[in-house]
Amino acid sequence: MDEPLAMLDPQLRVQIRREIRLLQQGYGVTTLLATNDHDEAMIMADRLAVIDHGVIRQIAAPMDLYDRPDSRFVAGFVGAMAFVTARLESDGSGFWVRAGDFRMRAWTPTLGNASSSSVELGVRADDIVVDPTGIEVRVGAGHFLGGHGIARVEVAPGQWAEMKTAGPPPAPDTTVRIRIRRLQIFDLETEQVLGRIEADAG
Repeated sequence: MDEPLAMLDPQLRVQIRREIRLLQQGYGVTTLLATNDHDEAMIMADRLAVIDHGVIRQIAAPMDLYDRPDSRFVAGFVGAMAFVTARLESDGSGFWVRAGDFRMRAWTPTLGNASSSSVELGVRADDIVVDPTGIEVRVGAGHFLGGHGIARVEVAPGQWAEMKTAGPPPAPDTTVRIRIRRLQIFDLETEQVLGRIEADAG
């Protein structure tokens, strides 16, 4: 199926997406579906193949792609991820990543394979949380979606990420203290993943 839902209005699209999925599961027929809608791919697939200019970049289950992307391209396609340029520092016993006031310990030995001391940090909105003991950041524009809010926060000078909030987002031009629970580290030149940090930080 080649983008079978592309021309449908949003409400009908959700309904037909559910019906196709039920039919596919009921008959147990292997089905290939092409789509450029990452939400649709995550909802409908048992396994995803992310393709970039005709080249398969990664094949995995939806949650594996979301949690463990192999490259910056895959990380940016499967779920919204912000990218922040950072410095990689070594103290002999391990590594630190630093972006502005944000600093986080990284024990991942593969960080030694970085092509330079500059790396990119990938962080999702779910992994930025309010914490009174965390770093202070400036709040930008945000919006409220009913069940939750989204606020832009300046995690390093001139570098912004989105933060998911339990209620309405903080007002723009105010400050809030945050910590980052998990992030991905990408090589700035090759865009391949160098490591992942899943400990609290801030």
